[in-house]
Amino acid sequence: HGPRVGLVRCYVRRVKHLFGSSSFHLYLQQGESFLLAARKRKKSKVSSYIISNDASDLRRDVDTCVAKLKANFTGSEYTLWNKGGTAKKGYAQEELCISFSTASKGLIGGPRTMHVALPSPESGWHPVHGEELLPETECLGGAVAMAQRKELPRSMEERVSLMTTKLPEWDEHSKTYVLDFGNRVKEASVKNFQLVSWDHSSGQMGSDLLMSFGKIDGETYALDFAYPLSINTAFSVALAAIDTKLCYSV
Repeated sequence: HGPRVGLVRCYVRRVKHLFGSSSFHLYLQQGESFLLAARKRKKSKVSSYIISNDASDLRRDVDTCVAKLKANFTGSEYTLWNKGGTAKKGYAQEELCISFSTASKGLIGGPRTMHVALPSPESGWHPVHGEELLPETECLGGAVAMAQRKELPRSMEERVSLMTTKLPEWDEHSKTYVLDFGNRVKEASVKNFQLVSWDHSSGQMGSDLLMSFGKIDGETYALDFAYPLSINTAFSVALAAIDTKLCYSV
């Protein structure tokens, strides 16, 4: 997991291949060490990414494939599945759920609201799905939905970490709403965002950054993260943010 104080600085690079396909590679900023790679599956009916620790082999049925990130039909919700259990071809352990708000707050093309839930590292809880879907009180997707309704039970509060996008602040000089990326981000984009902790019952947001993601140039993004996010979960949130979503195009 990331540090409790400060941020792990990384970057994501889009690598274009023949026939229009591309993959995403995650590197540690210091030393440019390779961490993870991902590719979007072509023949899937929904957005689905293979995440691997081998950039040269992004097949889904090999040992180097460590997780799968899968969206619902409209792209309003993404789930990160780790190896575990027997359902879903052996990827039945929920590690992360990301929910994008489809309610427009202001102009089209403005910042996108995101809510994120992952198991609290201290809890040791990892929901594993069987052939039957888990009830709302036993899975991360349910946790996000209940938290948004302010109905998350206390027993669930102790098992999950909740995050949301930081609201941009009004800049009098530029007459626009901005986020401070500390010179890490060079280009404006609706996909740029920062995550902070979220108290679902009060709606209050934390002041410390837990993740910062934004465009450096056409093929490169800055990705910085802290506890309770890990390399896998931070990379997955970034992939979900980059991905094209039907919920924002209808």
